[in-house]
Amino acid sequence: MKKSFAHWAAALLIAGVVSAAEPQTARVMGQRVNLRARADLNAEVVGQVSEGDTLRIKSVQESWVEVVPPDSVDLWVNKDLINGSRVNVSQANVRAGPGVNYTVVGRLNRDEVVAAKGSFGEWLRIAPFAASSLW
Repeated sequence: MKKSFAHWAAALLIAGVVSAAEPQTARVMGQRVNLRARADLNAEVVGQVSEGDTLRIKSVQESWVEVVPPDSVDLWVNKDLINGSRVNVSQANVRAGPGVNYTVVGRLNRDEVVAAKGSFGEWLRIAPFAASSLW
């Protein structure tokens, strides 16, 4: 049952892929399609996209499509790892939500700049970046 549902979900997402010379994109075909932290139906939902939205594809693995998160999605990093708007550690985990129990959806390296969108406790809500991934 899970495999057929996953195939159905992937079919809703992929309307068409452009040539390999251009960045691969897909148009969302479902009314509300969940973007998950991992390629797993039980993974936390990080955001949703709507019919007609276009996403940049990073990879396709079986029935899952790895995409660059759209600007409408919020990602999270611990405030202690950021100084001003720059990462101040060798590598900072970026998570699907504000806490260490959320899945890592990307990593930022020292001196990379983050675009802050707000905060929650010790967590900074940031804009997505190209190296992050959702499914």
